[in-house]
Amino acid sequence: MVRYAGSSRQRQVAVGKSYSAESLISRPMSHFEIMEKIAVFCREDIRDRALTQEVIIYLDLLIKAEPKLFEGLLTLRVGYFILLMISELASELHLTQD
Repeated sequence: MVRYAGSSRQRQVAVGKSYSAESLISRPMSHFEIMEKIAVFCREDIRDRALTQEVIIYLDLLIKAEPKLFEGLLTLRVGYFILLMISELASELHLTQD
């Protein structure tokens, strides 16, 4: 995960739902540093932590495959991507977002 979260093609990655300078991954970091940030800034729900890790990895893969989609974006806010996915799934399945 170090390669993925650290680079993200020269973009910053914010973990958690609340944006703060401390939640940013803006340089290559060790696995332990990244996991610590995720633990601090993601909710207590272990599923949220695992999903955050997966989203970071897949965002990096998507940036590599389709860089034009991310032109002009300097900070990727993982929490917002997760909320977007939850919202879309809830809408498709006619469920509440809880």
